[in-house]
Amino acid sequence: MQIISTDLQGRAAKARDELSIFQSRLQLDPESSELASLSNELIQSYASLAANEESIIRQKAIINWLALGDNNMSLFQYIYVRKYRNKISSLYINKVKVNNPDAIKAEVVRYYQDVLGADPIGCYPHDVARGLSFFSQLTNSQKLELEREVTS
Repeated sequence: MQIISTDLQGRAAKARDELSIFQSRLQLDPESSELASLSNELIQSYASLAANEESIIRQKAIINWLALGDNNMSLFQYIYVRKYRNKISSLYINKVKVNNPDAIKAEVVRYYQDVLGADPIGCYPHDVARGLSFFSQLTNSQKLELEREVTS
């Protein structure tokens, strides 16, 4: 198949070059019916060769996809199954089954706020400083100095 496609590519390129030459000649002598008919024949020949070349390229692409695509198919299948398995489609809230995605989302947020607390702790510098053991040994002015915003 490689020999045929290489030959086909060469013939298509040669037909394209010949067509270009005849069209240039036709522009110099637009009233020549002989050049016009030869140009039409070359157009049909080139169109046929180009279509065959495109067909072979498509077939090669399909063969490559079948060879390489099968390797990726297992990955896509794994991702799809994992995504489906990790999806929470229903949830029991107070012994009542809930299927509404918004209600499920609200319940998950409420649950984690109960577990972790609504306000983030330790996110601000003064919260971190208060958690340090030496912080209790500092004077009020020293504590304020440590909590003061840094400027350049």
